[in-house]
Amino acid sequence: MNSKNLIPGKSYLCSKPSVSLQDPGGNKIILNEKCYRITVLEKPKRVTAECAGFDRQEIDLPAHLSTPEWAFVLNLSTNEQHWLNTLDLQVKEL
Repeated sequence: MNSKNLIPGKSYLCSKPSVSLQDPGGNKIILNEKCYRITVLEKPKRVTAECAGFDRQEIDLPAHLSTPEWAFVLNLSTNEQHWLNTLDLQVKEL
């Protein structure tokens, strides 16, 4: 399934493959595969923004979060809501 077609209200098993990177010192860094069980939520019209840990304020949804590659989700393992970037995400409906 195309990760850009996530439907609010539906639940999915998502995974990001492991990635091998190199830091500036030439050391190899391996990011292990990550798996998420999520339910996609409707994107909010307004979000709380925080500047350098201070001055929280409610603002309109930023343009980048309104794009299809960002989903607002409920993580079914942690029961927490968060934003999930769906680029390079492999998706299977639960």
